[in-house]
Order: sequence, then C-alpha cells, then structure tokens
Amino acid sequence: MLFTSVFARSPRRDTNVFTPNPHQPGVYQFRDNDRVYIMDVRKVWWVLMDGIVFDAAQALVAAARHNNSLSISLLLNYDSSAVDCEAALTTAVFHDSHLVLPLLLSASGIDVNKYIHGNTALLWAARFGCCRAMDILLHDPRVDVNVPGLVGETALHRAVEHGEFRAIDLLLRCPRVQVNASDYLGQTALHTALRVYHLGCAEIILNDPRTDVCVQDNEGKTAMHWAVNTNVLSLAHRMVERDPRVLTIRDTAGRLPWNGYSICM
Repeated sequence: MLFTSVFARSPRRDTNVFTPNPHQPGVYQFRDNDRVYIMDVRKVWWVLMDGIVFDAAQALVAAARHNNSLSISLLLNYDSSAVDCEAALTTAVFHDSHLVLPLLLSASGIDVNKYIHGNTALLWAARFGCCRAMDILLHDPRVDVNVPGLVGETALHRAVEHGEFRAIDLLLRCPRVQVNASDYLGQTALHTALRVYHLGCAEIILNDPRTDVCVQDNEGKTAMHWAVNTNVLSLAHRMVERDPRVLTIRDTAGRLPWNGYSICM
C-alpha cells in the first residue's frame, strides 16, 4: 500500500508517494531532490534525514495544511488519541483544506468548538473567508455557529468586519445563525457593518427577514443611528421601511437617530 507525503509541494494535490523500504518492514520512504523523508508506520513518526522529527500530532497538522487526505486517514486509523485533531482542524480551515475536513470531523472525541489562539475553527473560517471549509462546518450539527470570539463577536460579525461577502451569504443561509446576536459592545452584525462602513455587507444583512433594526447597543444606538451618523441615508430609509419604530428610539444620551434624516426623505 502506498501513502502520500505531507510534504508534497502542491498544497492541493496528493502527488508525492511513499514507497516501501524492502529492507525494513513497515517503513516507507520518499525522495525529494536531496532529501529523503522516512515514515515509520509502527511509530507514526515522520523523520527528515537531517534530524528534524515530526511526531504524530505534528504530522497530522502538516497533512491538514497540505490537504493530504491519505496521510490524515493513515494517522487517524493508527491512533486518533495520539494526535491533536483540534489543532489539525484549525489548520485545515485556515488553509481551506476542504478535502481533509470531513476526515478530521469524523475523528473520535474531537471538540469542533475548541478555541485555538482565541478562535474556533468557524471563527477562523469567517475571518479569512475560507468558504469551502465554512460550508462543511456549517453542515455539522455539532458546530456552534454563534460561538463568541475574544470580544463576543460571532462568525457573522467577523465576516462582516472583514468584508467577506461569500462567508456572510453562507452564514445567513444557515437557520441556526442568530442574525441579531450582540458582541460585548452590544452591537449586532448590522451595527458592525455600518461602523466599519462595509455598506455592501449591511445591504446583505438587511435583506435577511430575521434582521431586527431596532436592536440597541450598549450606548443605546440602533443601526439607524450609525447609518445617519455616517450619512448612509439610503440604508436608513430601508430601516424605516422595515420598522418605523426605529425613528423613535433614543440612545443613552437621549438622542433620536433622525436629526436631518427627514429632510432627505
């Protein structure tokens, strides 16, 4: 049986193949230019001849980075408890390695909502617009699609803040996503879109029937306040059409959002 190297040059194809060593049962090797890579199936070690040793956990992460499904299968079948599946999952998402994600998600005991460097796999996908990976994660019922990040932001907040339109579209298609979830500032994804002036993102969110334009942040401001303050009156007009009550909501300083807005109606 042949196994593919995690060190394949192409990050998206299983190309370089390990061949059996006829003198050492269970040992496979692969030559790339002047380097020889050795895999010992009995130990699940990946060894460079110059002395760099990859244990099972490191090998799994490397395989995830290179979208190498054959190596993932080998390592998980050998002993899934000996590897860090969550770190490999995050790596696979970060590199949008969609081929290996189903294998990692099927690993025994994997925590699909584990925080790695302050983010879950879904939050990483939203931040960098890794849409193939996100689509797979959203179809897994174990994935918490509303899990908060470091400042309470959800994946939807994260995608909006970084202008990832395709990621926003995928998230809004998921019925489990709470469109009006608030971060630590009390702001919804619609607030965030207007605050960072990503108007296209705000348009997409306003098109969702679940969007509540009357939600107030910690300063009592609705998205309408932000729209008027940034002079985005076309969106402010849409909010009034959605729910006229938004014109009567005051912030904590007692200010209404409509100062100057009625002139432009």
